[in-house]
Amino acid sequence: INVNKVDISLLHPDNNQMIFHKNAENKPPVFVDEIPELSVLVRQQPNPRVFYRSDGAVSEELLGLLGHDILMLTLLPLVVDKRVLGVIFISDTIIHDFSDGEWRLMEMSANQIATQLYKTQEYHRTQEALQRRMQQLTMIESITQQISSALDLEQIMENLLDAVLKSTQADVAAFGLVSENNTLDVIALESLEGEWVNTHIERKIIGIMGRVVRTGKMMVIPDNRAEEHYLGDLAVHKYSSSLVIPLVKDNSIIGVLDVESKKLDFFKDEQIELVKNLVGHAV
Repeated sequence: INVNKVDISLLHPDNNQMIFHKNAENKPPVFVDEIPELSVLVRQQPNPRVFYRSDGAVSEELLGLLGHDILMLTLLPLVVDKRVLGVIFISDTIIHDFSDGEWRLMEMSANQIATQLYKTQEYHRTQEALQRRMQQLTMIESITQQISSALDLEQIMENLLDAVLKSTQADVAAFGLVSENNTLDVIALESLEGEWVNTHIERKIIGIMGRVVRTGKMMVIPDNRAEEHYLGDLAVHKYSSSLVIPLVKDNSIIGVLDVESKKLDFFKDEQIELVKNLVGHAV
């Protein structure tokens, strides 16, 4: 079709940014929510849309994206299974109506591009998952050897914390062992300004760690602010989400592992299973 310019942008899966590629020289990423028309396209109505500079309903944010010489902008979403993967931006310095044949060609092209893009992304996700799994298995083997050769309890605890933080990319981990006087002997490892800081304290069996010790049930907390038992007193900073796993030996709770992240809803199934595996070796 006879148009002035075509750009393609892909939607980043994590941070809600549109990242421009073809023909978009030095165009910075755009947050979807910063442009109302893009937000509606991605979240509510993934259908082709046409916008005109002369239209008073066009937002200032979209006008800034159009460019000074562009009078007409067509947005073609790249959609697979009702999920928007990106957008094709077709811009022009003149105003004209697309024929039915041109619309069919554009929509057919967008569908084919979206399908191929989805296949490519899935391939890379599968390869990355396999690579992560191999790294995890190597790490489990390594930590098992370290634990088996450890000469004292504190060394086992420190090895476990180090492995958990490296494998999950979390920000703080604390290992609490139930002592004879019914307290928790806790070692915590926290990332502070790029350095790992080690803390060793004795505390009452309270908070989330205490709850898991008493119930023997794992807790996955997507938002610590919504959890009334969250204390956040084991580290310098308070964190956003938690994974707390009991250490069970012969049907008795001998301790608890608390892993926390600065990010909300950070701990997913893959990380949880990995941490449970490491905890099993440590027990």
